[in-house]
Amino acid sequence: MVAFVVDNSVALAWLYPGQATAYTERLLEGLAESTVHTAFIWPAEFANAASVLVKRGILTDDLGSEMIRMAETFGFVVDRAPADLSRLYQISRRHGLSVYDAAYLELAMRLEMPLATRDSALATASQKLDLYLQ
Repeated sequence: MVAFVVDNSVALAWLYPGQATAYTERLLEGLAESTVHTAFIWPAEFANAASVLVKRGILTDDLGSEMIRMAETFGFVVDRAPADLSRLYQISRRHGLSVYDAAYLELAMRLEMPLATRDSALATASQKLDLYLQ
């Protein structure tokens, strides 16, 4: 792997073992040799997931904070020039995705890079566009 786009479902699995799969573990092993891009929404989406895990009592606040600190070390290239609203809306409608997920697909399309995701709808959409990272 050289460069790819990652969504929150994969990034979360790298730090929360309850979400890990053989797919996410394989991607994690190649992380050091890769440039990983992510959508502008990812920081908020990741922080929200950690917060929800704490709120539900699955993680302690200390572990949630540690997840955030560890995520900050990933070195993701966070997209700071997101698509305009109509493009996100169009991608969302065309592929049956939330606009949040459409942001990851739009970035993969724009950068012409494969997309790593555990989300089934996002995986299906990226496969149709030949952008799914196997």
